[in-house]
Amino acid sequence: MSDDKKFPAASEGMKELFNMQSDESTSDLDALSNDSGTENSLSNSSTDPSTSKPPMDLPIGDFDNSQLDSQLAEQAQVAEEVIQDLQAPDEVENLNDILKTQASVKQTTNESSLVEANFIQKIIGTKAWSLVKNFAPYVLIFAIGIGLYNFYFSDFSINSLLNNDSLKIESLVSSDQQNSDIMQLKEDSRDDYLEWIAQFFRDVNDETIIDMDTDVSGNGLTNFEKYLLNLNPKVYSTRGNIGDGQAVIEGINPWTGEKFTDKQKDLVEKYINKELISNRITAAALTRGVTKFAQYVNPDSPYYIDPEKLSELKLADTIIAAPGDTAPSDTVSGIYGGLKSASAVSLNPSEAIDQTKAGRLDIPSYGISVPLVWTQDVKNFDSDLRKGIVHYPGTALPGEVGTSYISGHSSGYLWDKNPYKTIFEKLGTVKDGTSFTITATQRNGAQVKFNYVVERRGEFAADDQAQFISTAESVVALSTCWPVGTTDRRLVLFSKLTQIERS
Repeated sequence: MSDDKKFPAASEGMKELFNMQSDESTSDLDALSNDSGTENSLSNSSTDPSTSKPPMDLPIGDFDNSQLDSQLAEQAQVAEEVIQDLQAPDEVENLNDILKTQASVKQTTNESSLVEANFIQKIIGTKAWSLVKNFAPYVLIFAIGIGLYNFYFSDFSINSLLNNDSLKIESLVSSDQQNSDIMQLKEDSRDDYLEWIAQFFRDVNDETIIDMDTDVSGNGLTNFEKYLLNLNPKVYSTRGNIGDGQAVIEGINPWTGEKFTDKQKDLVEKYINKELISNRITAAALTRGVTKFAQYVNPDSPYYIDPEKLSELKLADTIIAAPGDTAPSDTVSGIYGGLKSASAVSLNPSEAIDQTKAGRLDIPSYGISVPLVWTQDVKNFDSDLRKGIVHYPGTALPGEVGTSYISGHSSGYLWDKNPYKTIFEKLGTVKDGTSFTITATQRNGAQVKFNYVVERRGEFAADDQAQFISTAESVVALSTCWPVGTTDRRLVLFSKLTQIERS
């Protein structure tokens, strides 16, 4: 081997640093060289620096002796500086032990944390998957069952599902652009309203059912008001306790059972007349006969009739009347109409009241003189009350035996331009024994005047049947919301017919 392939001589310290082999291991290296098929030219003497063999783990190649000497000198200098800094050789050994111990602890901790995390994740994942796998079929079957029930048998709608706690008026009308004219709001919302109402009455074209001013459920709210409040028009009570109309009267959101927020309260008062709600609740409570709403409403509605009985009535060609119309028969009226009133006094047809012409109520001692409108349908209450006071459809007419139920406003909103919005605000001050008259036009064109005297009074809930009790006498019940400015109760003055004057 040429001199430029020989390794430099190594001192004892360098031998120890690089773990150079002793004499005892030369036979293994010789064998390795012999196995490679090359001639062993290395000397067996370890004392000859020029022929010392490198350790097995070092690369064998061409080295520049001068470069190696320079690198070794630099490494020796660094080692010496470290030792000097530590001041004692044994501190180097202690430092190495500490570093090794820290590294070992850190590795053990990391491995332990990783194993623990993997174990917990595996356990949680396994349990979660097991629960999902075991219960998923039952959840799916339950969901399908609920869906089928809602689709075929309930009053469910997608609109109610997605917006079950919101008032539609909040999205329809911005707070800075409120139109006090409800008729304009109806016109602006007509297309959206028709799309909404179609969810509940599929293939129904009867205007008395889908009309904006109809109260199908009998809870006092019109279809349009239920649309504004995002309620189901067929449901009497959304929460199953008080009717939705009564809830609105009391300032309660029918969806949540909580008080309206300030914004909701302002909007409700702007677009919904609570006194009209009370009037409609009363009208529904005293309605006689079988109404065409019976097939749509829930059992808590005053219009509800058992489906089996309703089917029998239809098979018997029973006329299904609108609220306020004359009952098809006394039997049906007595059983399903709430209250059966006494038969009316038979009059000569020409002497019957012409209900197309307004009458007049006069209470001279209290300065009350107001037109009396013979309302033909409950849905006309709003418009008719702008013309005066209203006679409830389906109740006895003045002069007939039974109770003639008449109502008027006692208060109204500031924005409401109704000239008769406070016409009955003094009704509570009218004393028993006070006389008043009702003037009407007969079909023959003649005028007739009915004289009454106030006998008693009472305060009732809007749907309290006690206010509708009829006797064998001709009675007029003058009614209004009470106390003034509220819709909490209804004040009713019961008056007895004392004289009829015909011109």
